[in-house]
Amino acid sequence: MKKFLLVALTSITIGGYSQTKVVDMPVGSSINLGSQVSSAGRTFECWFKLNTAIDSTNVNPNPILYRKVNSGSKDFGIYFGPSNWPGEEGRLVFNKRASSTNNFIVSDSNNWEANRWYHVAAVIDTILGMQLYIDGIKQQDTNTLVAAIGNASASSGGYLRAGTWSGNNGGLDMIDGRMDKIAVWEQPLSPAEILTHADRCYHITYPTTGLRGYYNFETDTVGNTTIHDLSGNFFSGSRGSSTFVTDTICTIQLVTSILVQGQGGNSTISVLNGTLQMEATILPSNAVDGSYTWTVINVTGTATIDANGILSASTNGTVAVTATANDGSGVTGNAVITISHQSTGIKVYEKQSITIYPNPTSGQVTFKANEKIRNIVLLNTSGQKVSEYQNVNTINISNVTQGVYFVKIMTESGSFVIQKLIKK
Repeated sequence: MKKFLLVALTSITIGGYSQTKVVDMPVGSSINLGSQVSSAGRTFECWFKLNTAIDSTNVNPNPILYRKVNSGSKDFGIYFGPSNWPGEEGRLVFNKRASSTNNFIVSDSNNWEANRWYHVAAVIDTILGMQLYIDGIKQQDTNTLVAAIGNASASSGGYLRAGTWSGNNGGLDMIDGRMDKIAVWEQPLSPAEILTHADRCYHITYPTTGLRGYYNFETDTVGNTTIHDLSGNFFSGSRGSSTFVTDTICTIQLVTSILVQGQGGNSTISVLNGTLQMEATILPSNAVDGSYTWTVINVTGTATIDANGILSASTNGTVAVTATANDGSGVTGNAVITISHQSTGIKVYEKQSITIYPNPTSGQVTFKANEKIRNIVLLNTSGQKVSEYQNVNTINISNVTQGVYFVKIMTESGSFVIQKLIKK
């Protein structure tokens, strides 16, 4: 769960995870981040979500982040333009005033959905000038102004505010929505960095070089009006009658299904000691963790599978191959593979390759083979194990009931043979 701040007319919040009821706030409520944090700033970014959709019919300018200086010479900010400001109608505007000139660029779109999180980043590049990014995508409009944001004293009214500016037109010029993760950087972030930050589950590491101010509201409490700066610069701000709620800004996408098949759609192994590369398709493709683990269950046949999904046949029959998602979702995918043309497991040696004597026997039995004998299993005619011996060439079955038995003899190479043995 993550806290975010709720302010303004019918609300503006800051933060996000798991929606609760939004509380109406007194007119004029806003967030004041102080007069120092914006000085020398070159990148301003945050997340916002509107309670009411905005389009080209927008009546009033609605600031997201804005610093309005009394003299009007050092104003800058990010706001939604009203319908009567040519070229700005419903668009997100990045404005920077230099002396008496307003330098601004606008977003490509002027349609903004309600109840959806957006990421905005306004950049003043040292070479390319003003740039605006929405959800990590650079907007087409540009301006060549390259000067960073200048200083503005508190006495001049130079506070960076969220959700309003100082002259809020009786509460009309305010945002109606929620905000989270407000960050001010001393350097222009690159397109790749902004795209990373536009990932809803990305968390800025703080403190970090160039981060001038960062406000994610996690350490703020309802009983304290202080908004803490986590950058390490201690540019803390304040809130008025706004409050904290919870909302979902980051939804981790788990795996929902896995399709398993053999390479090329193959579902058989028909070559002696053959292998088959298994393949797994993870859905959805944007799952946060798309890794998986291979296992095999021997049904009527036997096989092994390695970490790379290579299935190696051992005996004829069927096996079930499973890929299990590693993201904790518990989702699995399965495929049945049919194995044929493998050794039956009973290797017929040339005459005298394995010799058993005496046979029939009343007790002691000796085994002679061309290679070391690793294991001997005595079976009854129903295939049940009677006794087992390891790494020996002689066994004694004097305590076994008279009758017909079989001995399964496995050599060091892994081959084995079954022969009849009579106990007299």
